[in-house]
Amino acid sequence: MRTMQDQIAETVTPAGGEAQKAFDILAYLQVLRKRKWHALFFLAAVVGLVTFYTLRQPKVYRATATIQIDPQAPRVLGEKVEAVTEMGTGSYWSNQEYYETQYHIIRSFEVASRVVALHSLGSNRTFLGVPEDAEVFEPVTDAVATEMLRGMIVVDPVKDSRLVQVSVDHTDQALAQLLANAVADAYVEYNRDVALESTVNARDWLIKQAEAWAKTLREAEQRAVDFRKINNLLSVNLEDQRNQVANEMDWVAQRLSETRSHRQQLEAKKAEIEEQIRKRGITSVSIAEVLASPVIQTMKARLFEKNLERDALAQIAAENWPEMRQRDTELETIRNGIRQEVQTILRAIDADYTETVAYEQQLQARADQLQEQAIALASKELQYTQLVREKENAERIYQLINNRSEETTLTTELSQINNVRVLDPALRPEVPIRPRVKLNLALAIVIGLLGGIGLAFLLEALDTSVKTQEDVEKGLGLAFLGIIPTFSAETSARRRRRHRRRRAPELRLGSHPDLFCHDNPKSAAAECCRSIRTNILFMSPDRPPRKLLVTSASPQEGKTTVAISLAITMAQSGSRVLIVDSDMRRPRIHSAFGLENEDGLSTAILGTRKVEDLIRPTQVPGLDILTCGPIPPNPAELIHTERFKEVVAQLERLYDRVVFDSPPVIAVTDPVILSRHVDGVVIVIKSMMTNRRAAKFAVKQMRDVGGNLLGAVLNDLDLENREYGYYHYYYYRKYGYYYGTRDDEARKSKAGSPDEAPADANGDRAPPPAAPGS
Repeated sequence: MRTMQDQIAETVTPAGGEAQKAFDILAYLQVLRKRKWHALFFLAAVVGLVTFYTLRQPKVYRATATIQIDPQAPRVLGEKVEAVTEMGTGSYWSNQEYYETQYHIIRSFEVASRVVALHSLGSNRTFLGVPEDAEVFEPVTDAVATEMLRGMIVVDPVKDSRLVQVSVDHTDQALAQLLANAVADAYVEYNRDVALESTVNARDWLIKQAEAWAKTLREAEQRAVDFRKINNLLSVNLEDQRNQVANEMDWVAQRLSETRSHRQQLEAKKAEIEEQIRKRGITSVSIAEVLASPVIQTMKARLFEKNLERDALAQIAAENWPEMRQRDTELETIRNGIRQEVQTILRAIDADYTETVAYEQQLQARADQLQEQAIALASKELQYTQLVREKENAERIYQLINNRSEETTLTTELSQINNVRVLDPALRPEVPIRPRVKLNLALAIVIGLLGGIGLAFLLEALDTSVKTQEDVEKGLGLAFLGIIPTFSAETSARRRRRHRRRRAPELRLGSHPDLFCHDNPKSAAAECCRSIRTNILFMSPDRPPRKLLVTSASPQEGKTTVAISLAITMAQSGSRVLIVDSDMRRPRIHSAFGLENEDGLSTAILGTRKVEDLIRPTQVPGLDILTCGPIPPNPAELIHTERFKEVVAQLERLYDRVVFDSPPVIAVTDPVILSRHVDGVVIVIKSMMTNRRAAKFAVKQMRDVGGNLLGAVLNDLDLENREYGYYHYYYYRKYGYYYGTRDDEARKSKAGSPDEAPADANGDRAPPPAAPGS
């Protein structure tokens, strides 16, 4: 939660920057200064409790033995013979895992139980912390004693080495030394026993497995022999048979391919011959065999000559001449010869085709037969390969187990060689390790300081009261009109003591505290009230508010005092001011001016007397008062009447300023109703007392009915409280003393009556600068 210093930063350095950060730090310091007693109490409580607890703790001693752990025991039989028990493999992460395992084994139940059984710790009074002179003593079970011992064991590896420190904490020095050495010896013994037990168990298991696999190997070998006998594989092995079948299949496949190609050629040739016979006749067939035949070519040449002779004869002779018929007969004879020769060639082609088809079928049948033989042979080979593999696996496993069994038999004899040994036995401790008084006190101080600071900020965060200008402006959304500092006899005396060197003016305490500003016009409180008056009037310079309502969220926030002080400062400026006590629940203004509350506002509303007759003057020049009058049973209903509106209008005509003092907003609805009959509402907030939620509720109530909220006044602000800082309200706190000093100097320069400060337009002294945020 930010405090007054936030406004300091915003006022001094609007653009932010380093000053903003510095003031934020000051704000935190202000919180600590405010809550210092809470923080100091928390610090003292923590330090006291820690000190009490530390001094009551018994002294605990620690005895430490050093053990060396090697990743592997010495290999007497060479690098090829591996130990049965797995240790570090040489890699970094494997060794880390191995060493972490050993550290847990040292603190294991098994190792601790060996120490408990060896030294009978379950009935040891010193171990159990039972005084020797105790009359009642009940031993504990070994399991309970073992858990107690495990809680005393501390394992601390030495960095970048194979050493580990095994410590035992106990209140008895001698017993701590004894137990530390006992734990170290028990771990070494346990490590050796585990290695021996693992080796013996492995040896026995390997012997049994070797016998079983020897039997398995013999059975596998017998099955392989029987298979060769049944399938006649004794003379020729499967590899040779498979090669023979494969070679023959290759030959048949090649011949079959050639034959099939030849058949396809013959089929194409026959088709071509048939096509030529159909189109041109048998004598005009022009295939390669026909063209290559000399007989056919000779006949075709004669046929050509005869045709030429006939054509020549036909030009001079008729068709029925004997010579013509002879030429036709010769031509037909030649054609028949050509036809017979062509048919002979065709029959030869048909014969070749038939033979080729038959040979192709024979080759295909042989190929199918060889395929079946190859499949059958592959099946036999697969079965035989499986049998051979089983025999080889059995033989390999048997050899492995047999060799490992022999190695394990040798390592069993060497199992006394250990990779763990005690390097340094534990010595008797002389200096206790606990309690660490200095460390505990240092931690207590640190924790107490941090906790106290945290408590201070927590209390500050839980504080929901309105304290600063920022709380008014940002939290409530109201304009900040100014502050009114705390004024009382005690506060005035303290201020005079603090500012004795500055010749601060002597403050007078008049007949009533509410008239403080009248009795002390040069005080800081009076200057603050004048600043508030100025802020209110200059919020609307053209039409300054004439009717003001002063109220608060809750009772006891000083709204009556603020209303009187504000009315006094307005009267001091030369205005005719009337203050109206509209708090018809608990009227108090009449007592401040020493008057009786006989007739007043309630009388005027009822119309029994004239308003002018009810107004009474006060000891403050220019200020009159209209008291509350008899308290009515229904104040809210009276304020709702038309007569009340008439009274307010009449008062406005009679005076320059009318200030209404009303009840609190949360308590009754009167101020909410009054807010609709005035020009502006001023809400009084008591510093560090008014709850933020209550103030927000009051603001919401006023705004819901359309009330004109001018702003808020932060009342009863203790300027001597360092929580608010020195700079944000500096000019408020110093103005009165400065003004008094100036008057003293004026009296020295001029004799006679005291010289007054320059007057403003209203006949009053020039007011101080407006409050920040106005």
